[in-house]
Amino acid sequence: MQEFEYELKTDNSINLRYYYGDEWFTFTLYRSEQHWILHPFEGMLIRNADICRLVMTELFQNKRFQVMLARENIILASIRSSVDLEPEDGYMGVDDRSGGQEHDGDELDQWIQYHTWDEMVQFEKDLIEERLTVYKEILRRMFMQDMSPADEEFRNVQQMIRTYEEAHQQLSSPGDSFFDFNKRRF
Repeated sequence: MQEFEYELKTDNSINLRYYYGDEWFTFTLYRSEQHWILHPFEGMLIRNADICRLVMTELFQNKRFQVMLARENIILASIRSSVDLEPEDGYMGVDDRSGGQEHDGDELDQWIQYHTWDEMVQFEKDLIEERLTVYKEILRRMFMQDMSPADEEFRNVQQMIRTYEEAHQQLSSPGDSFFDFNKRRF
């Protein structure tokens, strides 16, 4: 039994079904401005951000889902959720270094206050490295299934890898005036 199914509705809308914990969950992935929005249909996911985060995390790690994204030229970083999935202990899953002290302002302000620019750039580089690892593994598996650059899907995954490598290289470029903030905190 396959644990992931999808159906293209339009160029900007995809219906998804993901099997998790003996249950099928239905999502719509649709384009909105510059992002793709992943929207769950089950009430238990909409009402419970913890369970929704858990199911979506597993979905994002599903190889068939990742290949579908590559086929459709959807960059994982462009996907947003229609459900607020922010963990309560920090911004984007990064622990707050405040030692649990309360602060005025929103979570983003707190996260910025406790991280240097270099730490923020390193966080992004780490995310890109994780994505590179995933897509390189997808490419390796496609190659093991006798796919080659003659196949469009194979070329799409290669392009995704090149895009992430270019982004990583740009973030790693020393002396780039865009990143020259003298390691100060904001």
